[in-house]
Amino acid sequence: MKIPPIALIGLVVTTIVYFQTRPPVLKPACNVIQGDRISCGEEILRRENSIPAQQDKQDGANAIANGDFTLAIKLLTKAWDAKKDPETSIMLENAKLAT
Repeated sequence: MKIPPIALIGLVVTTIVYFQTRPPVLKPACNVIQGDRISCGEEILRRENSIPAQQDKQDGANAIANGDFTLAIKLLTKAWDAKKDPETSIMLENAKLAT
């Protein structure tokens, strides 16, 4: 059985349009598994017990793990203002991006 060229062209165009217009499948960039030593902000990897901002940083990390990014921004901003630490900065920026 021979397929007419117009039908073949229509099939190819339809396939291209389908793949160009369907929404992409988005996978999370990070997991939120506690204790795996990989963090997107849901856990603190660098602990400094002597820093007063540590509790705000921890509460911010907990807020990220719970998906409350607005609260995380508030807490991590407070922690950042108290101690300019690279991990806090990354966690804060991740929370901002999530909102």
